[in-house]
Amino acid sequence: RTQILSLKPADASQMILLLSRIYRNQITSSMFITLGQEVELCENLMLLYQYRFQNFEYEFDMDGQISRYALPKNTLQPLIENYFVHGIVTERQDNLFFLSIKSSLRQEKHYIHMTLGNNGHPISEERIQMLEEKLQSDSYTKEDTVGFALTNVNSRMRIVFQEDYSMHISSGKDDMQFQIELHFPAMTAEQLKAPFL
Repeated sequence: RTQILSLKPADASQMILLLSRIYRNQITSSMFITLGQEVELCENLMLLYQYRFQNFEYEFDMDGQISRYALPKNTLQPLIENYFVHGIVTERQDNLFFLSIKSSLRQEKHYIHMTLGNNGHPISEERIQMLEEKLQSDSYTKEDTVGFALTNVNSRMRIVFQEDYSMHISSGKDDMQFQIELHFPAMTAEQLKAPFL
């Protein structure tokens, strides 16, 4: 609406296109999508946010051969939105968000190692410990004021991958103030769907 009122129809048109892609994904019936599809949807989200916040960059790095593996739909979106609520520093021009998706081999089994991080607002060790405890208990109450996105993602991933999944939070490394790491087995969408059919 703001772009239209500012007589920027090209920007408005592009924002509507990005938003329609995001909404279309929300209403599709598939519970699981490939990592490639999830990253593409996240890129749409980042491009949309760049119209609002023009002071950040983002980097997505994924091994090409693992893009066919899958995860529950909308796993990354809440974590990215969390960055724009809690992480981005509006008064600086060098905000950075990164997403790295790699594969590893442990005990002859392939795993996905996903890392999200940013150089925004710092997080205290006490807050990290509180969030880690919440993730371990895997519970959320109406009285909780923090950690909803993390708990939501953690719960859904744990339902799908069971004990073969983990999420950890840290203050990051190399100028990164906040970092989330997820580990889960490398499985296709068909393999993930099978127990739920």
